[in-house]
Amino acid sequence: MTWSRIYAAALLGPLAEQLVDAAGILPGMRVLDVFGGAGVLSRRLATVLGPNGSLVALEEGSAEPLNGGGDAARMLEDELRSARVRAQVTSAPSHQLPFGDGEFDVAVSLLRVTAVVGGTPALAEMQRVAHQAAAIVAGERCPAPEDLLARAWTDVTGDAPAHLRMTDPVELPPRWTATPLADVARFDSAEQLWTALEQFPLTTPDGASATVRRRFSTLLAPFEGADGTLRIPVEMRLLRTPPSSNR
Repeated sequence: MTWSRIYAAALLGPLAEQLVDAAGILPGMRVLDVFGGAGVLSRRLATVLGPNGSLVALEEGSAEPLNGGGDAARMLEDELRSARVRAQVTSAPSHQLPFGDGEFDVAVSLLRVTAVVGGTPALAEMQRVAHQAAAIVAGERCPAPEDLLARAWTDVTGDAPAHLRMTDPVELPPRWTATPLADVARFDSAEQLWTALEQFPLTTPDGASATVRRRFSTLLAPFEGADGTLRIPVEMRLLRTPPSSNR
């Protein structure tokens, strides 16, 4: 899934703050950011870790560095290093992370673990490579803006794209716990939200796009303030493991 910068700032930014706090991230730690998407969490981590910390931002893919066409990866890596943290952006398959047992102090993931194939093995791998792990994932449904878009899509076309049904239940590996987490996604206008969601790979049947958008606007109406801004409640789950005793 590709997050636009607008959508990432509105939805992922506040969640990144909560995840960094919940995971107990401190300056100087070795941290793995698993499937970081738009890099929102990595940027927040870089401001906390400082020059004595280290950060690896990992994307789903082959176990090779994101070289060649990875302009976005290189830009993120340069940005993280400008925050004076030792940083690397790379890729690896979710079920086989290329790191040793306990190589990191903390492994974290923001909203992406349930979006990749094999969410449960990904959690188990996070637990293996770090002394502690934490992730924020969607609740029973997609994050509310995508859930509303999926409803609009289904109302118009009879079905929704697979990436708008990304929150199949994940069975937690041993020692993981889950607690509810709530936040609010804020957008300046319905137009801004639609522009952000247009970054998703959406393809509608001929002539259906405008109808989907009108239906989506109707579903957004209860969340729209008098000034046109949107405040959409988002229900999440915070998953985490207790600190390992074998540091």
